[in-house]
Parts: sequence; C-alpha cells; structure tokens
Amino acid sequence: MTFARIHAGDTNVITFIVNYIVNEQKPTFLIFSNSCWTAQQKVKLTIDLSNAGFRSSGTAVLPTDHIYHHLLFLVDFECPNATEVIYDAISRKLFASPFRWLMLTSSINKEVLSLVLNSPILADSDVVLSEKLGEVYKLTESK
Repeated sequence: MTFARIHAGDTNVITFIVNYIVNEQKPTFLIFSNSCWTAQQKVKLTIDLSNAGFRSSGTAVLPTDHIYHHLLFLVDFECPNATEVIYDAISRKLFASPFRWLMLTSSINKEVLSLVLNSPILADSDVVLSEKLGEVYKLTESK
C-alpha cells in the first residue's frame, strides 16, 4: 500500500469533516456510529452536513436503500472504542471498495498505526487517516 499526503487547515473538526466531504465532490452518506462525541456535537455535525446537502447516521446498520459507494465511515481514534470499530469493520469486510473511511486522530501512536496498517485494506479501498497537528490536518490516503 502506498500513501499520498495532503495538508488541510481548519481549527474545528466538524467544519473539517464537512469541508472534507464537500471537497471530495462525491455523493456521501456519513456513518459515525460508536462515536464518543457529545449529543450536541453529533447534532451539529448532522445539521452542518444536511445544510451542505449530505445525509448522515449515527448507526452502523448499512442502509439498504443506498448505493454503498455513497457510504463514508467516520472513526475517531480519540474515542475509547475505536479499535472495536476497526475490528468490526474487518469482520464485516468493510475495508474494500465501495466503502470509504475517514479516520480522525490528534496524534498517531504506534498502536493506531499498526492497527490500520495491519488491517486488510485492499488496493481498491478508500481510507484516509486524518491527523490533527495544531491547526492543520495532515491527511494520509491509501492508494
């Protein structure tokens, strides 16, 4: 697997997520289940995404009325159950096309990096690891 690095500046993670999705220029249905975010943060994310023309869900149930390449899974490695989300994705074979992933962290630690790199991420997958470095987000994308 090779990686491409992209830098994006933003101080607000919700604004960053919305801008990331808008910048992708793809139809998107964001799934942010198992997040440790507050209800207020989840509502703000949902409203901001809706205002930008995108749908979202806080449940991990795959919607049957959507084309799966529209799905973007969000995982925040700052949440205590993030590794469980990754293991669940592995067991459900979600690290392959057409599924897309945006993984958030404020610091890359060896455990997180090892977990991601040792996951069965296929060559056709779309996985982006976003590391917040002060007011800048460093994006590492699987290619």
